[in-house]
Amino acid sequence: MASGNCSSGKLTAFVAGALAGAAAAFLLSPKSGRENRRILGELGEKFLDELQDRYDVDREDIKKKGKETLEQGREYLAEKRKELNEAIRAGREAMEKEKKELERVLDPDMLED
Repeated sequence: MASGNCSSGKLTAFVAGALAGAAAAFLLSPKSGRENRRILGELGEKFLDELQDRYDVDREDIKKKGKETLEQGREYLAEKRKELNEAIRAGREAMEKEKKELERVLDPDMLED
């Protein structure tokens, strides 16, 4: 269990930073998927050991916090994806409305001259 040497916010920031770094390394790596998974597994073990040494926290607490952080990230991405899709839909509707208005205003016979 945690001995109180680490605040929840610091641990969350540390975990989030480590996850972001791992994700960047994973995405930019020219290695195969199998090799990347092996490397990430090793890095994960080293990361957990580092957290235990640095913050004197329990491994299960770290895993739980990591899972919570990932779930929050997934929820955030789902929310932003929904907002983006709504904005795209609204943009398309506005474009279609303007197109119809222009077609109504412009006389096709005027364009032939």
